[in-house]
Amino acid sequence: MDLCKRNGIKSSVSHFIQYFIYQFDYDRHLFLEYFFMKGSAKWYWQRVSAIILVPTSYWFVFFFVNNLEASHSLIMNSLNNFFIKFLMILFFLVATFHARLGLVTIYQDYFQENKVKLYSRLTDILLLLVIVFILPIILI
Repeated sequence: MDLCKRNGIKSSVSHFIQYFIYQFDYDRHLFLEYFFMKGSAKWYWQRVSAIILVPTSYWFVFFFVNNLEASHSLIMNSLNNFFIKFLMILFFLVATFHARLGLVTIYQDYFQENKVKLYSRLTDILLLLVIVFILPIILI
């Protein structure tokens, strides 16, 4: 599937993904190389995010267990509450951040350097899709 044709070069979705994974240095552009590449900073933020996830995870499970039998309008009314919406957004953002840190640590421990970059970028794309599809549902 061609997206456009510039200077005789066809551009497709697969070319864009290959460019993003292999050539675009987004770590430097987003200042992630300084934040994620140091082991002590990664360890620290993994623990901070875990501390935040413990109460928000309990709240998340408790919220949905209590609303299992609730009607759609009752659930929508409870999701309109600012505090509930804040906790829901906090839970999903911190869980995504925590998952990214943990997966990159696993990649660095068990894969070669060229595979670490590939799997790290694929993980970033998938987690970004999770955020893009979950947050609009919460913000409605």
